[in-house]
Amino acid sequence: MKEKLRVGLIDPHVLYRRNLCASLQSETDIEVVFEEDCPKDAINLLTIARPDVIIIDIFGIKAGDTALEMVASACPKAFVLVLTNIEQQNVVVRTMQLGARAYVLKNIDHRQIPEIVRIVSSGIEYVTPELKVPHWDRNTTTQSVGNIKSGFPGLNPDEEALLKLIADGLTNKEISANIGASVASVSSSVSKMLKKLNARDRLHAALLYAGSQKMEASQI
Repeated sequence: MKEKLRVGLIDPHVLYRRNLCASLQSETDIEVVFEEDCPKDAINLLTIARPDVIIIDIFGIKAGDTALEMVASACPKAFVLVLTNIEQQNVVVRTMQLGARAYVLKNIDHRQIPEIVRIVSSGIEYVTPELKVPHWDRNTTTQSVGNIKSGFPGLNPDEEALLKLIADGLTNKEISANIGASVASVSSSVSKMLKKLNARDRLHAALLYAGSQKMEASQI
């Protein structure tokens, strides 16, 4: 009898994670061997459970780098599937360069994820088609990633990711839980980002983000 694919889930959103877990567990060839809030708390589980595929949420380039490094160190043979709301091209490219096998947006139907897990477990790379990212080279340096055009030149990649979460309606407390930083740290980062954008408040920033997305869509 063929062994089941062993999957580990790392995602701070409990309800989303549990729904995803239920979806995966309904498959006869997939077994969820653990679920956890963040990479740091999952280290022991990774070394014990030894999953074939790790599904993980990330936040920005710096936090994503740290998360992927921790996961790779604890379970180097596992394939990593990033499941996130972040759509920035530079984050996608950087994540794939660091060894992730798939980059999938969370707006996907849960019923499609088991098939993507199977694809990833065979070593095939997958990126949500609508992201339209350029081809990446796993040996490319970080500098080349930074050359990808940004919708907000005054913001660094982490600030752009933060802006996206604000536009999605997340509070500082929810963002704090998402990235594993303190609420005070998130509040400080939000204030600095709003100042760079010359935005009056969070709503103004969200509207600026929405406008930039419409402009990019019109240029495609």
